[in-house]
Amino acid sequence: MGLRVRVIVLVVIAVLVTQFSWGIRRIQNESDQLHQDAERHGQEVLRALAASCSVPLATRRIEELDAILARFDDDNEWKRFGLVKVAIVDADGVVVAHTDASQFGSVQTDAFTAAALASDHATAQASEEENLLLLSVPVTSGLRWGTATAKVSLDEVHSRIARSRMEILGVSLGMSAFLALVLYIGLAIQALRPLEQLTTVVRNIRDGTLQARFPKGRSDEVGILGEVFNEMADQLQAYTVQLEEKVAARTEELEAANEELALLARTDGLTGLANHRAFHEHLGRELDRARRYGQPLSLVMVDVDHFKLYNDTHGHPAGDRVLEGIAELFRRRLRSVDIAARYGGEEFGLILPATPLEAATRVAEQLVAAVREAALVGEESQPNGKVTISAGVARWDGNEAATELLQRADAAMYRAKQFGRDRAHVAPSPPLRETPR
Repeated sequence: MGLRVRVIVLVVIAVLVTQFSWGIRRIQNESDQLHQDAERHGQEVLRALAASCSVPLATRRIEELDAILARFDDDNEWKRFGLVKVAIVDADGVVVAHTDASQFGSVQTDAFTAAALASDHATAQASEEENLLLLSVPVTSGLRWGTATAKVSLDEVHSRIARSRMEILGVSLGMSAFLALVLYIGLAIQALRPLEQLTTVVRNIRDGTLQARFPKGRSDEVGILGEVFNEMADQLQAYTVQLEEKVAARTEELEAANEELALLARTDGLTGLANHRAFHEHLGRELDRARRYGQPLSLVMVDVDHFKLYNDTHGHPAGDRVLEGIAELFRRRLRSVDIAARYGGEEFGLILPATPLEAATRVAEQLVAAVREAALVGEESQPNGKVTISAGVARWDGNEAATELLQRADAAMYRAKQFGRDRAHVAPSPPLRETPR
């Protein structure tokens, strides 16, 4: 199928869809408007009837109510609005007047009448069984005495909708045919012929006639396309430069991604603290710095008490949330120069640079108290009804290796557990080392 035929088909389809969409919306809008008009006019007539019936209904003058409905029944004016049956019911749903005399004294138990009696406002509802609209208006005279109900025939409304539908569809077909013809002629002149010329130029260049060019002089989109095509060769070098710049940018992004991966490799995925590997790296660096500048350094090892019991009771996901909460407490209470790490499982390591033993002990005790006072999920199942930690504090003596300092802090932590948990214990100073002669 050639481009010309495809254009014809697409233009006809587009115009038909547009026109029929417009027609359908027009029909729907007119249908909605006719239904609204029928409802509004019916409500106006029913309000006038309710106003004239309010006093007779309040005084139970049934004959007068019958006379009012009889006048309405004889008057063709209200039938012009489609009202076919009108009833006056009291507050108990009993018919006290009706255009059908056989209905007098009957009790209206249908859902619409029940809803109308319960409502203080005019109501409307489409009938599912018949081509009718159900209306109601409260009858009031100081107090609510009853309700006027009516059935409105929609036959005339639907007849007018059917006539409008045929008229609109006919207009849509006529306009579609006319617009499709006009659009096709315009497209053939303005787009199809220039596109054929451009196709010929492309084929010539493909076949080796590199001097072929699209004729200049057009200022529309096809002319712009021809100019872009004529400049294509000159733009190759610019495209090459852009490609090199993109490669450089991608390389930069890759380096940044590698740095982020390196950071992730040193960060605990659950708590966001430094991981085991990063902890040992930080500890080695901080010991070198303390040795170089003669500054104190303290290490605190922390373990969550009865954590296995907690996991057995609440499950590992809940245990993970507890570890996250404790890690967040450490982040908030430690200095920016301090280093908190998840050493493994439920054990944490805290490196406190430039911190003497007394200050480190206070920090450890404050952290123990903070965890005890924190409202952690599931803590009521733990001994004493609280999630607690045990901490061991050790001060670097200026000579010992990182492993020795870590062993002393770890041993102090286990001593804290032996003394009852939920506390901090200070490691004794290491034995004096003999200075080699």
